[in-house]
Amino acid sequence: MISVPGWGRADALTLEEAIRLALANNREILIAKEKVEEARQGIKEAKAGYLPRVDLSGTYTRLNEAPSMSIPDDGIIEMGKADNYMSKLSITQPVYTSGSLSYANKGASLYYQKLQEDLKSTQNKIAFEVKKAFYAVLLAQENVEVTEKALAQAKRHLAVVEDFFRVGVVSKFDLLRTRVEAANLRPDLIQARNSLRLSQESLANLLSLPSA
Repeated sequence: MISVPGWGRADALTLEEAIRLALANNREILIAKEKVEEARQGIKEAKAGYLPRVDLSGTYTRLNEAPSMSIPDDGIIEMGKADNYMSKLSITQPVYTSGSLSYANKGASLYYQKLQEDLKSTQNKIAFEVKKAFYAVLLAQENVEVTEKALAQAKRHLAVVEDFFRVGVVSKFDLLRTRVEAANLRPDLIQARNSLRLSQESLANLLSLPSA
């Protein structure tokens, strides 16, 4: 288990959790998933070309007066109404399209399959990169721990040598050599911590975790 900035939990991150997070949140994978979904919609649109197309339209006309006819002795007879509505319904069914619908449907299906394969390939690639980044963090953490312990031990040894020097048990040369050995470990620890930080940031980026 390792510690990663942005994890947001008290417990350490396991390799299984890291891969799960990457498959769910990695930007590259999400983009590939969006493309697959768009291609799936493309298949629906291609199949819709085989279905009948229904068009419904309507018009409305308002006359100043209703149409009428004047008949002697009978007066005026209305021949219609002032408000006129007319609707039209048409159904179009593709019969022969020179194979264009078939080609469009087959092309959409093949494109969808390709993008599914691309998604799977991307998921496998990201999972492999997460494994490498995870073990890089694990190795960097161990390196920091080893260097910290070495520096702590060097400081304790230096304290003993200084006590011996004060009572004349060791020479000044031994004292200076011990001080140099302890001092040389400080930049090693700084470098180890920087390497750990960089490896953690690399993994966090793969998992799309927020920056620390």
